[in-house]
Amino acid sequence: MSTRIRLKRKGRRKQSHFRIVVVDKRRPRDGSVIEDIGYYNPLTEPAEIKIDHEKALEWLKKGAQPSDTVHNIMQKEGIALQHHLDKNYTDEEAKNIERQKWELSKKARAEKEESAKIEEDQKEVVTEETQEETEESGVGEPAQEEEKPEEEKEEKKPEPKEEKSTEKEESSDEESDQDEEDQEKLKEDAEK
Repeated sequence: MSTRIRLKRKGRRKQSHFRIVVVDKRRPRDGSVIEDIGYYNPLTEPAEIKIDHEKALEWLKKGAQPSDTVHNIMQKEGIALQHHLDKNYTDEEAKNIERQKWELSKKARAEKEESAKIEEDQKEVVTEETQEETEESGVGEPAQEEEKPEEEKEEKKPEPKEEKSTEKEESSDEESDQDEEDQEKLKEDAEK
């Protein structure tokens, strides 16, 4: 009999939580189970995970294959590492070194996530402050910009506007010439 370690869905619609179970792989998702080894609730922050490590390792040693999601959960809990070490290493010192490396990397990841969360919270505070300032300045009114030095103002003004205005004048001269020609043609037609 081939067995799988997978999730069994529980809970109401949009409020699901899962049991981590050992089942025959031919059974449906919510069918009968061989053994219940844990619990997983992804809706809480952080996700709530409870697994009986001994039972999980026992089933992995017997050859049960975890689903992708359960494998990821086992990696977070260190069960997958423990199974790998038991399977491939016989030396206890090597196992301890690998466990220490895993624990250090787990702490580093947790610190990185915490610092990212702090930065995100600070960005939210800054955006809230800017929204409050715009509301205080008046609804629909643009926020006042800081005055720029006179040099920057002078650099932007002169040349592009003059070129545009000369182009407009030339095009308006051409339009007026065409209007005059059209009027002359109309007069000639009227005389005939």
